[in-house]
Amino acid sequence: MTAHAVARERSADLAEDRPRTTRWPALVAVLLGLLVASAGLGYGLASPPTWTAEHAVVVVPTGKSVSEQAALYETLSRGQVVATAAEIYSENRWHAAHPEVEVSAGAVPPSAVLQVTASGTNRAEVEAALAEVLTSATPEANRILKPYRVTVLDSRPPTARESGLSLFVWAGIAGLAGLLAGAFGYVGLAAIRDRWSGARFGRRMQDRP
Repeated sequence: MTAHAVARERSADLAEDRPRTTRWPALVAVLLGLLVASAGLGYGLASPPTWTAEHAVVVVPTGKSVSEQAALYETLSRGQVVATAAEIYSENRWHAAHPEVEVSAGAVPPSAVLQVTASGTNRAEVEAALAEVLTSATPEANRILKPYRVTVLDSRPPTARESGLSLFVWAGIAGLAGLLAGAFGYVGLAAIRDRWSGARFGRRMQDRP
């Protein structure tokens, strides 16, 4: 046998022993990505929507004389009166019948307006809780803050609106999470496959006569 024939046979044997590239990392990565995306979408579908209702309240002085009103406005501009009103509206006792609803109040600077907000997963409960807060807390605020008067700007019943992430956004987040999980999973699994295949190939080469 000629030297050329021996070299060709040796090359064929090496090619046969060389580790074959397998596709299982890609398949596992695809399954991992689908699993993560499905889990994220399922969580978004299972999560109840959040409903939010808001009403504005204004604090104004009730001084009889011009000088008295000027002094009251000066005090009002410092923000302490509005902050006190916000604390009154934020007390849980006003919506004790709706403990699952969260109510908060905060000033809208630089005005003397408060934004009273109720949020929860049940629309009817949110609207009822905010209505009770406005009805019960306003007289108390007027009593405590006298000579200031607290007035609800909108006399209409509270109307809750759905807030939070929509189903379309949840689908986008779940798809992106699945894509990233699949990509990182493939990189890691491919590295493990190549390392395992290389080590196996080296052992087979050492065992050859």
